[in-house]
Amino acid sequence: MSGYSNGLMGFFVNGTSGGGGGSFTLTTNGNTGVATFISNVLNIPNYSSVAYLPLEGGTMVGSILFTDNTYDIGASGATRPRTAYFGTSVVNPLLIGGSATTSSLTYRATTGVGTTNADHIFQVGNNGAKEAMRILNNGFVGIGTPAPNFELDIQGQIRLRPITAYGVNTGKGISLRYDTVTGHDFGYLVSYDWDSSAYKEFRFDSLRTIFNTGNVLIGTTTDAGSLLQVNGSASILSLQLACVAKTANYTITTLDYTVNCTANSFTVTLPTAIGHTRIHNIKNSGTGTITVNTTSSQLIDGLLIQTVATLANLQIQSNGANWIIL
Repeated sequence: MSGYSNGLMGFFVNGTSGGGGGSFTLTTNGNTGVATFISNVLNIPNYSSVAYLPLEGGTMVGSILFTDNTYDIGASGATRPRTAYFGTSVVNPLLIGGSATTSSLTYRATTGVGTTNADHIFQVGNNGAKEAMRILNNGFVGIGTPAPNFELDIQGQIRLRPITAYGVNTGKGISLRYDTVTGHDFGYLVSYDWDSSAYKEFRFDSLRTIFNTGNVLIGTTTDAGSLLQVNGSASILSLQLACVAKTANYTITTLDYTVNCTANSFTVTLPTAIGHTRIHNIKNSGTGTITVNTTSSQLIDGLLIQTVATLANLQIQSNGANWIIL
């Protein structure tokens, strides 16, 4: 231990003040001068220009250099740092919220009110040269754009990889996915209400587009009951109309276009005419007589029934209330 002419008190081990073996120094106001850790002691190579580690409640001036990284600061016990303030940046390869199974990690841009420009910015590339994602103060998330205008705003492409199994689904909403579960590679756009086991599925690949249920409306919001309803002109390059062959009593479905009666005499019953304007053909290719009946006493050109003789054809269309012969 030795005193200096400038009022400092020095403590030394294995040497003297002249030998440069100083461990730490005390100033006249009680501050401790700190330089670096060397050989597990505090060394002050130049006691006339020191950094001070103040007493409790003061402010540190200078820096502390730790040369042993085998210990944690505040790892256990009641005394540990609570809030740290850094002026420029913190270099840290791993940030952990805690060790409990319910530990959370919270990111906060500011402790103030938070207005425009209080953003979370995620940078990648050479020293952060490229911005990968930004979360605005209003919660909008932008990927590939620094100015998102929606809850999720993406500038670029999205790839949905195949899934191998369906998960547990609850609630209502829309899902977009790509999978091979059904044995085919399909993209899916699904509007669902899993709580009531109801969903409408739009499935597509490079060859086809499939709707599992419901009608398709183009140019109109009024559903007339047909699977495909177009309000406006349509150019059809190739049209395939359903044709079914029958030899006994049959009720036409909404999917039938032509019913080919190939043998015997029997009755063909029409679906309801109310709510749509479908066209159906009844062809008698056999030797008997085909009777065409209606539903709920609806009429065919003013009559309850019509007959189709051998090799004749009856083409009818609904006018929304009854049937008319074309």
